[in-house]
Amino acid sequence: MNPQEIKAKLEKTLHTTITDAEWAFLKDRGLIQDYEITGNWPEFRGGVEDNLKAIREFRENDRREQAGEIVETPRESGMDYQPDAMPVDLDDRTFARYSALDALNNLRSGGSAPPRATMTGTLLPRGGVDGTVPQWVYVIAAELWMPAEEVARAFRATQRSLMVKVEQPRTQARAFEVARFVWAIEAAYSRRLSWSEMCEMWNDLCKKWNDDRSNDAPMARPFENWRDFYKNFKRGERATRPQYRATDEEITEQVRIASKRGGLVAFDGWVSDLLAATVQPGAR
Repeated sequence: MNPQEIKAKLEKTLHTTITDAEWAFLKDRGLIQDYEITGNWPEFRGGVEDNLKAIREFRENDRREQAGEIVETPRESGMDYQPDAMPVDLDDRTFARYSALDALNNLRSGGSAPPRATMTGTLLPRGGVDGTVPQWVYVIAAELWMPAEEVARAFRATQRSLMVKVEQPRTQARAFEVARFVWAIEAAYSRRLSWSEMCEMWNDLCKKWNDDRSNDAPMARPFENWRDFYKNFKRGERATRPQYRATDEEITEQVRIASKRGGLVAFDGWVSDLLAATVQPGAR
């Protein structure tokens, strides 16, 4: 099929219209080229569906932001992001229990203990300046009685606000394994070997594994040719990196700011506040 036939089949299968800009984005991601080489329609369709969902969500959020429907909580240089102490969407039973526990603490302390959050979190940047992939790290502290689904809900809300694509990619594990293998070889040799050399090394390891494996261990799959090995690497390479709304440069700049301020100031301050009602001088 030519590109226009592929586009028409996708639109029919996904029950949607793909704009020229969206099609150009899919081509830039290499999805069309991969499909033309592999002919794997289910994987191709899934990748297109995931990417269309991500860019359409971003476009809608951008429209809402421009219309003033999304207002970000002001914070100094993005470093001291603190979500609400108690998420507003706790289910009724959890919120009622939290309120009752707060009243009990007030009674037991004679009103002297300040209210404290049952669950709170802080956002930190890392990587970038040392050459590693820049990342956001979200640290959550929750009292152990909190339902796990409430903690997960708070984590997912932060993911949705900071990531373009939250769902795990549909890329098969083998593609990630090939990407890891290639990067490990490149680190060991200080250069990237030819694809045929690396494919041969992969197949040799597969043979050794299959010869040595126990009866219940899975078989390692070699590649018939280096081109299939290369295509798996490209799929794994694209899917490995998380997709944040902030650019690598923006997250790296936050790491530099944190370093100039003496390290993890936001985290240290958050921990100090968290422990203030737990560890008291002279407490027994």
